[in-house]
Amino acid sequence: MTDWHLETQGLDYDLWANRLWLASLQSKLLEPVDLGIMGHIISVEKLWLDRCAGVSGEALPAAELSDEAMTRLNADWKAMLFANRHDPPVNYRRMNGEPRTLSLGQIVRHVINHGTYHRGELRGLCLGRRDASYPETDLVLYYDVEKLNG
Repeated sequence: MTDWHLETQGLDYDLWANRLWLASLQSKLLEPVDLGIMGHIISVEKLWLDRCAGVSGEALPAAELSDEAMTRLNADWKAMLFANRHDPPVNYRRMNGEPRTLSLGQIVRHVINHGTYHRGELRGLCLGRRDASYPETDLVLYYDVEKLNG
């Protein structure tokens, strides 16, 4: 059996950071690219979840940008982990049809890192516009917030 503690903690961090960014983006007059990047983060999370469930689509699924949808997606990821405690290999096809295999744990870590990468991209766009009102979502800050709340 695999202990999914770090992966579930990573998924909780990802949800926390996505919620902060979505709230921040929705409170502003936005460039289309901002919501596009946020939508990409959520679409890719859904794409990988579908792949883990045995469905390899040829396009990114549509992203629903709401707190409720992100919470459901997070719960679905956790259910996937707890249903697959042996860190099974996941066979999937890339969008170009190329077959690949990764372990479930590798995929979860990729999904979490992918979100972090693109939230950094959003931060860079804010800085480029001289907009300092973006959320700080470093992992170490999440750990501090969790300590205060826990």
